[in-house]
Amino acid sequence: MNEPIEGAPAAFALEEILAATGGELVRLGARTRFPGVTTDSRSLRPGELFVAIRGEAHDGHEFLPEAAGRGAGAVMVERAHAERPLGCGVIAVRDTLAALGDLAAFHRRRCRPRIVAVTGSNGKTTTKEMLAAILARALGPERVLRTTGTQNNLVGLPLTLLRLAGTEAAAIVELGMNGPGEIWRLAQIAEPDVGVITCVAPAHLEGLGSIHGVAEAKAELYRRLRPSATAVVNADDPLVSASARAFPGRKVPFGTEAAAGVTVGAQGIVDHGLEGTEFRLVVERQEAAIRLAVPGRHNVTNALAAAAAAHALGVDIGAMQAGLEAFQPPGMRMEVTQLPTGVTVLNDAYNANPASMAAALSTLAASRGRRRVAALGEMRELGEEAPRAHRALGAAAAAARVDALFLLGPLAAEVRAGAEAAGLPSERITIAASHAELAARLAASCRAGDLVLLKGSRGAAMEEVLRRLTAEAGGERQP
Repeated sequence: MNEPIEGAPAAFALEEILAATGGELVRLGARTRFPGVTTDSRSLRPGELFVAIRGEAHDGHEFLPEAAGRGAGAVMVERAHAERPLGCGVIAVRDTLAALGDLAAFHRRRCRPRIVAVTGSNGKTTTKEMLAAILARALGPERVLRTTGTQNNLVGLPLTLLRLAGTEAAAIVELGMNGPGEIWRLAQIAEPDVGVITCVAPAHLEGLGSIHGVAEAKAELYRRLRPSATAVVNADDPLVSASARAFPGRKVPFGTEAAAGVTVGAQGIVDHGLEGTEFRLVVERQEAAIRLAVPGRHNVTNALAAAAAAHALGVDIGAMQAGLEAFQPPGMRMEVTQLPTGVTVLNDAYNANPASMAAALSTLAASRGRRRVAALGEMRELGEEAPRAHRALGAAAAAARVDALFLLGPLAAEVRAGAEAAGLPSERITIAASHAELAARLAASCRAGDLVLLKGSRGAAMEEVLRRLTAEAGGERQP
């Protein structure tokens, strides 16, 4: 049992499973056909294949009796567990995680949709959702599959592909990673027709060492593309551009700064603060006026990445325009919330690294005529760079001319030091010891008309601050 993920509907015959995974049939059960595949014993439907994955928190082999009791048609296990008496079919493999990926790759090849794979340090999910909005206009929403939630790893990506019904024209998959080799394996499973790297920024430095290590890991996508595939390249990002140079196939460059040589670009960008951004989308010799409903100039870059991927699939500029203008941001990504107190919260709490923090602070700074407040949690997985990066974050907050800076997390003192060194008066800086204290201090400090940015790494869970602010504004007492 891993993170709750619904079972995938892909049906398999026993011989297909054995051929795809190189598995050994240890025990034949009552079924030789299976209506789906799952890694979660809690959501297993009768007759499905249960794949026992060893995760960080749980080992799926611990839940084999539960899976059998719920009516699993068969279980896929690693060889050390092959002889357990379960009362259902048993398939043994060397590595169940690898076998799950192999099974998904087999299913992807028999369904044959056009696959777009999106990775990058920032903007993956937003770009994926923008592209989904475009393709829904071009192909129809029922003919487009996309990654949902956080299913972008070596378990989630296969389960996403196993949702393919065979009727889809396109699928958009998000590729996440924590270390080298992961993007390569994910791309090997997905076999993308289009590969997108949104940007390269300092993230996952604990596992990758430096930004050049990040670039190398992300570049695995371009290196794994077939020569007949298309690489979508951020021409504004030198590390992404360098990663694409060796790719022998078609390239679709996009950018806001590199006016010459881009296939997809933006002109006349106007930032309307919380109301969004407008620009002229240029695709080769065609133009379309775009009004994005999501705040932040960086989202223009995400829109260009989505448009470039759509162009690689042959989508016309009219569908790009309609899809981008209909796009609404995913939760906790530049999400605007109005509190009953008249305070506006810009909830960008899903995740954070130095580049995305800078983009969020830039968006906050662009909102003029109101008091601007930043409430920031720590940035994780930065390794030895963490203290320096947090001092730089404080300097960036000062440069954004925030009226108040609220901090949470073990490196809050580093952020404060950086902010003070850059000229932000110490009386404008508050360090809180908990979400509850931070919410209480924000509630006491903020007034109608203020704009509050909430941002931090996923582990910082800064959305908890918004939950408490919302509840307190509604008169609920919080523990």
